[in-house]
Amino acid sequence: MKATFEQIAEVDGSFVEGEGAGRIGSFLSAKILGQRYLLAGEGSMPFVEAIPKFLIYYPMAIWTSQALAADRGAAAVEDEDLRRALRLLDHSVGQLATSRLPKKQARVCDFIMLETDFVVSARNELLGVGDVAE
Repeated sequence: MKATFEQIAEVDGSFVEGEGAGRIGSFLSAKILGQRYLLAGEGSMPFVEAIPKFLIYYPMAIWTSQALAADRGAAAVEDEDLRRALRLLDHSVGQLATSRLPKKQARVCDFIMLETDFVVSARNELLGVGDVAE
């Protein structure tokens, strides 16, 4: 990708919550029904740990869609950007295994996901809505 972080930040990602809401909802629903979000590498993950790691895919889909749109020089996310983003993310659902990280990094990752408002803040910041949790 040739787009910079500044260019990505300028892309309007509101399509994801508007017209694209059904597409991302279907993606997330399929992962819930298939219980893929409970996987951690080749093992399984406790529900309490799996939920925030699964929910991070929502802001990741927004950002990836924006990055793909920025890379093609668009001012806003379109359906094809969201489709491509979901295809890219689909390969990693169920692969966020902190147990594979060094112990200190695993503790930090678990703390961020389980003890902070990281997911909510990421979503709000990317969509430019609500308050970013502090």
